[in-house]
Amino acid sequence: MTRRVSRGRLIATAVAAGALVAGVVVVGASRGGSSARGDGGHSVVVPNIAGDSAPGPLGLQCGVERWDVKTLSDTPAVFVNYTPVDTTVDALRAMAAPAIGDHTPRISPLEFTTYRVTARLVEMKREDDRDIHLVIADPSDVTHTMIVELPDVACEGPNRSAKKTEMQAARQAFEAACGGPTTSFKALTGTATFVGVGFWDEIHGQRGVAPNGIELHPILDVSGISCGGSGATPTATSPSATCGGSTGDIIALDKVAETVTVNAQGPMTGWYVISQAGNQRFDFPADYVGTGNVVISSDVPAFAGTQATLWWSASPVWNNSSNDDALLFDCNDVQRDFFEDGM
Repeated sequence: MTRRVSRGRLIATAVAAGALVAGVVVVGASRGGSSARGDGGHSVVVPNIAGDSAPGPLGLQCGVERWDVKTLSDTPAVFVNYTPVDTTVDALRAMAAPAIGDHTPRISPLEFTTYRVTARLVEMKREDDRDIHLVIADPSDVTHTMIVELPDVACEGPNRSAKKTEMQAARQAFEAACGGPTTSFKALTGTATFVGVGFWDEIHGQRGVAPNGIELHPILDVSGISCGGSGATPTATSPSATCGGSTGDIIALDKVAETVTVNAQGPMTGWYVISQAGNQRFDFPADYVGTGNVVISSDVPAFAGTQATLWWSASPVWNNSSNDDALLFDCNDVQRDFFEDGM
């Protein structure tokens, strides 16, 4: 006699057994494999439906790699828990990453979990797949970054997701506060709270990528937005009014020569430069008062700083094998400028 079991019960039974059962496969940790480990270190199983896609109207052909997982248009998305779990950027960055490939199906538990984080805004751009690629950082350390993505619901995938309305509303709210994205990175300041589904991405030199490749993708809600930056609608007090009227801009970056040039005007106490990929920080001397361009050098023996030259480190700072942008922050930890590496 054949006993019919509901899909939800089948998942629960398989997880409890911790084994492969008929009609069920462990979500793949690699493109060809049949097992996986989530961030909790436990193998997790779902029905063998990962290759299926829910029917829906066609839209723009935008993305490829794990696109149905990214856009909640894969069939296992019906099992995602959309009640948000409060967490932090640092906590997400600390999770153990599984092995993934271009066609790895949804991985439990992270990709079946919705998270809520409050973070600093760093920079954004519009990707070729029309997503807003947004780099955010843990409020405790601007160098601790990760990526969150806001899809375009005109694309095939998002346009047939059960969460299409939420994706669209989240993107509209973000653009209303921070301006529309362009195809070049645009520096941002401020903070926001994001609700999105966990996603494991392959690391391939993305700007702002977490060390484990974790993302929130897609974002389903944005709230508490305080946004400023190039093209944004500022919602905070002008930084220059709260840092003694000082200003600063990065005007050059030479990673080979290990130099970054800043145009500094006024007292620079509390200002600092960040090597984003190298994750290193230079603090302006407390008594430094800028009157123009200053070259900050690394990978050279220590020397006494002057008005025109300052010493950073005897070791290399800049990452020459991948993209490494220079970021400038003021005395209030507000990002004032960034210099796009362009590598």
